[in-house]
Amino acid sequence: MDLLRILFLVFFTLIAFRAKSYEVTIDFKEGMYWTILPIKMYRYVLDSSMAEDLKNATEVSEDDWESNVGQDLWEFVGDVGVRSGGMLVNNIRWSDNFGNETGYDPSTTLAITIRFNNGSIFTKTEVILNGNHNNLRNNIGGMLLNTVMHELGHTIGLDHTNQYAIMAPYSNDLRALQYDDIEGGKYVYKVNASRQSSGYSEYLSNKKRGGIDQIGACGSIDITSGGDESNVSFMSSLFLGLLATFGWLLFTASFSKRKLTT
Repeated sequence: MDLLRILFLVFFTLIAFRAKSYEVTIDFKEGMYWTILPIKMYRYVLDSSMAEDLKNATEVSEDDWESNVGQDLWEFVGDVGVRSGGMLVNNIRWSDNFGNETGYDPSTTLAITIRFNNGSIFTKTEVILNGNHNNLRNNIGGMLLNTVMHELGHTIGLDHTNQYAIMAPYSNDLRALQYDDIEGGKYVYKVNASRQSSGYSEYLSNKKRGGIDQIGACGSIDITSGGDESNVSFMSSLFLGLLATFGWLLFTASFSKRKLTT
């Protein structure tokens, strides 16, 4: 009986720790999807000295996402090029005029992802990295990898999570996907594949819109927190785990008491 109690305690604690927290972007919720995966992405830097860091960050990020989700999500085309400014293709690039170009505060935002659509179809995505932030630009502490991995999640429709994960809204010291990221990636791929096969669009059905390109929601990763806020989710999970444990102890104590009195 004691062993059984322990197994149940572990089970309920794990359930609390691994509760779903990932979110999808508003446009994805409204039925938008990619008609073709993998997404062909081009990479651009401001000068050639930045090429190696971006190449490594994109390759490691792609491998981590795809190996854990089990699907081909992106295809990075060709070598890293040197270019500034917007372009018509799917791309990840640096901006040396981040604030004016994006409207985001360059002192508190590391990057944004923009998704464009025509009706219910995603037509283009663009990841813009903040070239005015020295630590990111110089990849201090591997910050670029965390940022690129995060922004790639946005390109497929993942939004921020309240868990301590890559998709948390604040920069942290993680350099690999967490359970919540992986489950979110699997979910987004599954839903996207379903929309591809059926052609049904919740967006078109409910909104009756389409026909012109529109800018999708932007995802950003802020640097103001120093990582403390992302740890709140860990404490919340810990609290839920302890609560589940306490509840089970009360249940077993009550069960034992009833058994003794019968």
